[in-house]
Amino acid sequence: MSRPRRSWGTNVSYLPNWNLFDPNVELDIAIRGNRERRAIDPVELRRACIEQTAQRLEQERQRTRELGIFADWRGVFSRLESRHEARMLDYFGQFLERGYLRKEAKPSYWCVECQSVLTEEELLYRPRKSNGAYVLFPVRRGLEELGEELYLLVWVPELWTLPAAVAVTWTGSGQLVAARQEDRTVLMETQAVSKVFPPQPRPTCFKLDSETIPDLICAHPLTNEEIPVVFAGGELNEETDHPLLPMAASTPEGGYPLRVEYNYRIVSIVDDEGHLTEEAGSFCGIPVSEASQHIALQLKATGLLAAQEDLLVNYPHCWICEQPAVFRPADQWFFDAAHQSLRLQVQAAVRGLAQEYPPTRRRFDQALREARGWTASQQRVWSLPVPAFYCQKCGTQLDVERSVKAVRDFIAHRGTDAWFHATAEEVLPNDVYCPECGAREFRKDTSTVSAGMLSLIFCLLNLEGRRETAAVGDIFLDTTPSEGWYSRLVLSLFAAKGHLPTQFLHFCHAEGLHAPQTLLDRPELWELLDRSFGVDLLRLLILRSFPEEVNPTSAIEAVQEEAAAVRRSLAYVAAQCEGASLSGRITSALPPLFQAFAQELEQVASSIVESLQQYRLQEAWEQVHSFLPSLERIATVVAGLRRNGRLSNVQRLQMVLAEWFLITLKLVTPFLPTTGEHLWRRTFASETTPSIFLVDWNYPFPLGGKMRRRVLRAGEPSFPFPEWAHLVEALLLQAAERDSEEPILLIADDAEWARIAELTLTELEALVHRPVRLLRPEEATATGYRLSELRNSAGARGKEPQ
Repeated sequence: MSRPRRSWGTNVSYLPNWNLFDPNVELDIAIRGNRERRAIDPVELRRACIEQTAQRLEQERQRTRELGIFADWRGVFSRLESRHEARMLDYFGQFLERGYLRKEAKPSYWCVECQSVLTEEELLYRPRKSNGAYVLFPVRRGLEELGEELYLLVWVPELWTLPAAVAVTWTGSGQLVAARQEDRTVLMETQAVSKVFPPQPRPTCFKLDSETIPDLICAHPLTNEEIPVVFAGGELNEETDHPLLPMAASTPEGGYPLRVEYNYRIVSIVDDEGHLTEEAGSFCGIPVSEASQHIALQLKATGLLAAQEDLLVNYPHCWICEQPAVFRPADQWFFDAAHQSLRLQVQAAVRGLAQEYPPTRRRFDQALREARGWTASQQRVWSLPVPAFYCQKCGTQLDVERSVKAVRDFIAHRGTDAWFHATAEEVLPNDVYCPECGAREFRKDTSTVSAGMLSLIFCLLNLEGRRETAAVGDIFLDTTPSEGWYSRLVLSLFAAKGHLPTQFLHFCHAEGLHAPQTLLDRPELWELLDRSFGVDLLRLLILRSFPEEVNPTSAIEAVQEEAAAVRRSLAYVAAQCEGASLSGRITSALPPLFQAFAQELEQVASSIVESLQQYRLQEAWEQVHSFLPSLERIATVVAGLRRNGRLSNVQRLQMVLAEWFLITLKLVTPFLPTTGEHLWRRTFASETTPSIFLVDWNYPFPLGGKMRRRVLRAGEPSFPFPEWAHLVEALLLQAAERDSEEPILLIADDAEWARIAELTLTELEALVHRPVRLLRPEEATATGYRLSELRNSAGARGKEPQ
């Protein structure tokens, strides 16, 4: 919606945040070459990425133009140059120097195929069969009064994760029972009894005091090591969740916070290639995809596998290669939003800046409060290097400021490609030594900057140095799909500048509109772009809210018919404006009908503008679409008056009609840009304003109060335009049944409609192409139409004609 905002006098630029370092490019090149990504020389891979990125960028620009979207591409590099990479490293270096970036072995999702850590934004959740099972954990200490053979039944969502378990978590909610059968007692969740024990003989069950659960010490079912039961807390969905789960400190979910709380050792049971490590004991070397089967066999052999249950769950997959992800600890760089109270400072700064649309602001504030940090590094070649070095002898990290400067200078002179083959000694100055041990041998950090972090940095660069942005200092946030990303952008901006260099934060409260997937997946949809007015059809497909089960062919035909009808209506009005001038002056009052229509147009246009400003796009389009027949009626009146030569001021009415058509055209253009531009060039284009997108929308426009609606003369009665439209609808139905030469007689037995007919007799005659006579009730004839009956036939009072 930047176009209407700019046209209403707001200086708005759409700045595409087009990240050159798209990870999909790297994988696509490897697939096209039928080679493993790791087997390609880094420099060769990067050069291929540069070429393909340039092609994709040009395609994106072209598609943006085809979609009728204006964008300011000045900040988007068409070719990646060393100076651009050096500028991006400057931002990353600032975060490093100010302590916002730290490195730690934090559990993360890992893609074996891409050999890289995955952030939450890089995960696709897709249905996948899980290898879940109920496993018996022997109880070593606690609840001795229940017998010697006591077990705790724990749900393990993925059996391959069991070797990493360092504790059992208890949520503190959900009903637990002790089920006794023969000499064995099992502590379990209530819904698991029927899954573990056969119907006959039924076990003896009694409720268990849940407060005793966290005091238990169990034996690990695979290694026999003692592990505790710890309290995890949290809400429990009794239908889908389980109160007892194994806790692996290496998992990215609840395990890591508990690991920090209880100081558990992080156990890494998966290596870079997706095989179990020595930490998994006898299962070392087995691929993750096969490990669950081997673990299940051992549990069966020891009698600790109570029941297996393969469930279809939403499992995280890599967004690039779409392979299932694994979770494992990995040394990564993280942006710490809590460092130096950054999050609290930004919240205080935003509180004084945020403007419109409180619902969206509340969502944004919530995302800001919940922002803890994000992954800032990855293991990909198509990226920028992390400027960090470590002592080969003692592992101490070299001074951040010197490291950043050395890498920046190296890349500025030799380019990033040279980094991947250069040694640390080639990058660093000769006078560098380890501050701890004095050694002069260093190693480079092998990580690169993550795609998400580069996206933020690229946006900061895009905003940098623009005169209009610096002068106005506004940031416009469309927070519907991306509250998290925008909160990170604002945090990064504050971290880089030390303050928010803005005057306002404008929040967009647009409802997310999208066509059904059945339509989006159709190749015919994008073929529409090659047709005339194809962009208009795509927009109508989204605005029309078709159901998911819609037939694609029927949907496309429906919007084609709707768009064609709108074009016909507008083209007809444009034809009646031919030769009219918008610069002429109107010195006398308009006829009553045109006064009534001007009032109606101002109300409708203001309502449409308000809907647009509030981003109620479907509502705005419905108002535009419903109003067009009324404008077409007025154009028909002007055409009839021109044809009959009944009024001497037809040229004056043409001028007013042209003004109204211009207002309507501006309201239509955000939805049908190709139609709006086509009709503008046909009707109003000049050397100074060759395009409707270059027109000042404040004149003529109803919000500015400058529309040429002439005030009624004192004592002159007015009437609502919808009532006149009802009268016309009824009259046209009757006129179609009569000879075109025969006058139409109206019997004035309805005072309101009689007044409207009397004021608009000339216009009614122009519409029905024959004389119209208004008779008093006592002059009624058999061939006359009673206005009261016509009013009833037109429908209920105040109802818009269809």
